[in-house]
Amino acid sequence: METAVMVGSAVITGFLYYRLRKLDTNYHRYLDQIKDAPHLSIDQNLQSIVSEAPDNTIPYAVIEGSVEAIDKTLKSEHALGVMGVLEMLIRREHKMFLWRDTTRVISTIRHSVPFVIKDNNAGVKVDDPLSATGLEIPIIHDSFETSMSLLQFIVSYVIGKETKGFQTTEKMLSEGTVLTGIGKLSTSTGTLVLSPPSSADRPYILSDIGFSGISSKFQSNLKLKDFLFISASITVLLFARWLYNALYHGTFKCAKNNKCTVCKYIKESHFLYGTYFCRTIGRITCETSNVIYLITCRICEQQYVGETGRTLYERIKEHQYSVNAHLNDAVGRHFSDCDASIADDMIVQGIESLGPCTAKFRRSKEEGWIRYLNTLAHGINRRHAVGNRNK
Repeated sequence: METAVMVGSAVITGFLYYRLRKLDTNYHRYLDQIKDAPHLSIDQNLQSIVSEAPDNTIPYAVIEGSVEAIDKTLKSEHALGVMGVLEMLIRREHKMFLWRDTTRVISTIRHSVPFVIKDNNAGVKVDDPLSATGLEIPIIHDSFETSMSLLQFIVSYVIGKETKGFQTTEKMLSEGTVLTGIGKLSTSTGTLVLSPPSSADRPYILSDIGFSGISSKFQSNLKLKDFLFISASITVLLFARWLYNALYHGTFKCAKNNKCTVCKYIKESHFLYGTYFCRTIGRITCETSNVIYLITCRICEQQYVGETGRTLYERIKEHQYSVNAHLNDAVGRHFSDCDASIADDMIVQGIESLGPCTAKFRRSKEEGWIRYLNTLAHGINRRHAVGNRNK
């Protein structure tokens, strides 16, 4: 059982390692490509530098400058005097459903105009900017319009379902924003263009946090991947340990099962009878020795805690004899007074498997379980019988 659980956890950990390692490799490759990319100044010499490159293209390069529209700019619909080159209008519906606030996006509208990254009176046209990573367009407007009157609000709260209102968010990349662009730099018909790289190993990046900020962000992502792998591995191992404990520990019938004269009294379970939180410690069958055990009377549900250095089979056979012979020990007397049938009304479970130990240690464990399950005051145990050495 333990081997199967540990093999399963190793397989899951290996799969997590493979997936996270693959992501880790990609991020390392991205970071290496970014660091190796040449940093080019946007000036009058850039055109000739790119023109002299093979196919008039530098596969991967870093540039930096200010955003400027090539022709017309976009005007904000909500923020007075704000103009830019990229605009996003997001409309969300806020609803109350089962007394919980939920949000869904109704529409997302994007507008853009051609723009360049400019510096030193020279510019590079940016192609397909919305496909770039790292471009966080700032919010310039955010408003909420309620659609409920006071009466509607009260009614909606009672029934737990109603539209609360609509949120409108406007984002815009304004002119003058300083951007760092990393991508393929090419020229055709005298125009410099920054576009997505041809290789999938090279991310297309537009960001306003600068080159050092971009590098730091990728390095942080690498550290996050390592943290996630370690956390996931620990979680898998802890779950495997819990699963092992849940499946391995408990009371079980022996291989003879129903043919065993003691196993017919044994209740197979991971938890002690009458409890929902007290788990059996160890894997216990009638063949287990050095064990603390529990006998429950099914009629009154009172319990008896005992210990034995011999097998549980031998000790339960002695209890069986004391009940049938109406002896005056704790178990025999109780089953006689309760008019209980040993065949139908006795439930046997293991509490804890101790392994090789002394009789003194077993008795101390027995006394501890008697106190914990309170079987002396509200059970079958008798004070003078606790610590009986003939077990």
